[in-house]
Amino acid sequence: MFYYFKIFLIAAKSLMDDFGRTLLSILGIVVSVMAIMIVIVLGDNVDLYIQSQLSAFGTDSIQIEVKVPSDDLGINAGHAVGRTQIDTLTAQDARALEKLPTVKVSTVGSIGQARMVYDGESKQALLLGSDHNAPFVDSGITLANGRFMRSAEAESKSHVVILGANVKEDLFGLRSAVGERVRIKGTTYRVIGVLEERGSLFGFNYDDISYIPYTALTEEILSVDHIQYITVKAVTSGDVDRAVGDVTSVLRVRHDSTGPTKDDFQVTSTAQAQDLLGNIVGTVSLLLIALASVSIIVGGVGIMNMMLMSVEERRGEIGLRKALGAHRGDIQLQFIAESVVIALFAAVIGIALSTLLLWFAGNQAVAQGFVDAFRIPLRAVILSAGFSAAAGIIFGVYPARQAAKTNPVEAMR
Repeated sequence: MFYYFKIFLIAAKSLMDDFGRTLLSILGIVVSVMAIMIVIVLGDNVDLYIQSQLSAFGTDSIQIEVKVPSDDLGINAGHAVGRTQIDTLTAQDARALEKLPTVKVSTVGSIGQARMVYDGESKQALLLGSDHNAPFVDSGITLANGRFMRSAEAESKSHVVILGANVKEDLFGLRSAVGERVRIKGTTYRVIGVLEERGSLFGFNYDDISYIPYTALTEEILSVDHIQYITVKAVTSGDVDRAVGDVTSVLRVRHDSTGPTKDDFQVTSTAQAQDLLGNIVGTVSLLLIALASVSIIVGGVGIMNMMLMSVEERRGEIGLRKALGAHRGDIQLQFIAESVVIALFAAVIGIALSTLLLWFAGNQAVAQGFVDAFRIPLRAVILSAGFSAAAGIIFGVYPARQAAKTNPVEAMR
């Protein structure tokens, strides 16, 4: 062990003797290490953000959305815009799903926009048509004042509205909104509740949403007789997989579907969404790491050139060592050690610079409320240092072999 430690000390001393050239040679590796660090850390934090955002919906949630029947199972409602209008999902589907033993509760939903007016103040409002079960399915719905809609109101196109925090502030300011009346698309609605501030999920600000009965939104504002989605809660988190199967079976019977390619709906649990998005982030991160690693080659070539120059300049030293009994393996090991020391020195600089940059950026992101937490995982440091060390070994082999082949007699002339 002491022998190898001594080899590394000799290598480090040799490199410090020409520190300027060493520093110039490692710039490529430094940039590469920084790129790898940044890609890994950002990928890890994007995945963390996605998982935390989806977890807000609960691990026992299942989402049912419309989908264009297709051999491509990935086509959903968003891709169908402008091509096919799916109008088969209804509130009756939700009521049928509630009868399943694995389903605890369900709620329906559709989204639309309309101008909301109060006392001369006007706002283009985002409306979410739902029913009385929404707060039981979405735990993020909490009331600051008033109440939520009742079952009879949801089913009978009642003109009642629950305002989001931002909507209430824009239209009413500090005044109480409950009991007041606003006009939505020319129709008078009574404010029965105001929601607590909730913030954003995936960039979607829930404080800009106002809830009205789904019957009023679909029939009077959107002029349709169907809904856009259903959300159900499984009895327990352990029942989610069975509930997904049960929901799919019931909807296939109700929609006369014979299989996945004929389904006009898509059933996704929170866990499935987390896995899918996590896999996408992981794949993209892996691709970016691979691209960033290519720059390691450029840095490695710089190290190899420096080591070849060093071999030529130190032929006398190499010859003397061999004349005094040094074996080819000793010479080869010394020059590989020098190459690795250069690479690790570059890694230390790159990791330090990228950590400072990421720490500053992460703190700013947390302070601005873009994310709840920001972390620099240990694996980012290990992988970055590993890539750098590997480059040092790979690109140090050829110069080390050239040094080991040196004829001591010719070298000392």
